[in-house]
Amino acid sequence: MKFINNQQMNNITLSYVITTYNKLPYLKEVMKRLLENVQEDEEIVVTDGASTDGTVEYLTELYQQGKIHQFISEPDKGEAHGFNKGMLMARGELIKIITDDDVFYYPGIQECKKFMLENEFIDIMGGTMSIIEVENHNCVRIQKFYEYEYRKWLETNTPFQFSGLPLMLRKSSLALTGIFFTGTMLVDREFTLRITHLKTCIAWYTGLMAMRIGNPKSNVRKVLSPNMNKKPKPEENLQRYILFYNPKLHYETMLRERPILEILQEIMKRPLRIIKKIFTSLYQTVSINEDVVIIENKKIHSNNLTEIFDACESTLIEYNQLNPPTFLSKKSTFTKLDI
Repeated sequence: MKFINNQQMNNITLSYVITTYNKLPYLKEVMKRLLENVQEDEEIVVTDGASTDGTVEYLTELYQQGKIHQFISEPDKGEAHGFNKGMLMARGELIKIITDDDVFYYPGIQECKKFMLENEFIDIMGGTMSIIEVENHNCVRIQKFYEYEYRKWLETNTPFQFSGLPLMLRKSSLALTGIFFTGTMLVDREFTLRITHLKTCIAWYTGLMAMRIGNPKSNVRKVLSPNMNKKPKPEENLQRYILFYNPKLHYETMLRERPILEILQEIMKRPLRIIKKIFTSLYQTVSINEDVVIIENKKIHSNNLTEIFDACESTLIEYNQLNPPTFLSKKSTFTKLDI
């Protein structure tokens, strides 16, 4: 089932790409806020994995009302497959990834959009995100360490992973970056390691761009589920990606995991070079625990999903008002743009 709005839409600057599967209560909250913020020069592209919980009927109604511009519902092979279909369908110059159960800071999206349109050398926009759990929605964890890793990357070109929630991509740059890898559930981790390994121009928005709402149906929990025993453990796959895109970390891994005799034998073969790389990799290691800022979200007083989304949105707005965002890139540091 595929729907494309044939209404002529010239000069689409931004395509919001959403993939979903059987998360209707969360999807309705996400779509409500997206529809309130979408601009005339933007489109909404939704790919559904053949949901059975009323999602197809809900999205069909939105399409018939002209509120979404492209919509497809058919079986797929996971989140990466769904996003890839949506990105290839997108008609905008820029693509903004939107997940079906999280909260986004739309004023920041507009700032990033303007910045990327004015600076055509930028391939990718990254940014800071935060996390709450639906069962413990008053504790907000802000993942500041991603920005620190980005700043290190500017100086050393050391590949690193960061969250896909803030991602904004230039569609023409997909020829350089490639699309999402469908062979993993760690979609954003593999993709961000890849693009920081490649000769990609990545800018960074220091504002709080999104808030992940951990819930029983979230993809992150599926990855960590004990029911995945038949497949390689996610952390094992992640380690493979890290070592592939950043071979220098081989020496740190060797130091931690291999028997001391093997380490000494390896060092004796190429002593000075290996010792230097071991100490370099250890020196560059960032402690994640020290770079998570925890704040209390006192606005939520119930388990009502709409109230949780509203409170998270308010927290994003207030945080960015108190901490005015800037743009970072390899060319220079930019101050906040006036929209």
